[in-house]
Amino acid sequence: AALSRDRPIDSMACENVVADADQGRCEDGLRCLEPVPSSGIAGIYPLGIGEPVSGIVLNLAMNHTPWVRSFDASEWPTYKALRLRALADAPDAFGGTLAAEQGRVDEEWQARLARGPSSRTDLPLVATTDQQAVGLAWARVDDADPTVAHLYQLWVAPEFRSQGAGRLLLAAAIDWAARLANVRTMVLGVTCGD
Repeated sequence: AALSRDRPIDSMACENVVADADQGRCEDGLRCLEPVPSSGIAGIYPLGIGEPVSGIVLNLAMNHTPWVRSFDASEWPTYKALRLRALADAPDAFGGTLAAEQGRVDEEWQARLARGPSSRTDLPLVATTDQQAVGLAWARVDDADPTVAHLYQLWVAPEFRSQGAGRLLLAAAIDWAARLANVRTMVLGVTCGD
């Protein structure tokens, strides 16, 4: 589907996730949830063209509800722990392997995450509940075709599934891609298996 910066993201990504959302503001006064006039449900709107990626904060106003935000470069140990846990939990769901990722030295993890938050072409996301990291995703603009963004590494810890974290990670990635000038398509790569 084509992405647009002048409308909310497709409500399919948000259905049931935002039905009981508070119509208020997120941390730092950022607008994140508003009613969609035509449908009456809440949608996730772009926070503004040109705003830094670190400004993405999405939340539902209920206790123990996941928050989604971009990783900070200093959070590489959290990213590393989530990535390794994801590969251990679902080894067939990712392009990388647990053995290969475990073989990386800390400097490689630091460098990987340092590129993301400062880049306009990468968006490393973390889902948290009660300040505990429970999921991750990584969106990236295609090097060869800047009209395409990809979503990689989408994973939520098993004990936190079915609570909306995956939907929020997906919605944040779509919102980010929709705000980029050239991106028209977002691709979610999945592996086929049992």
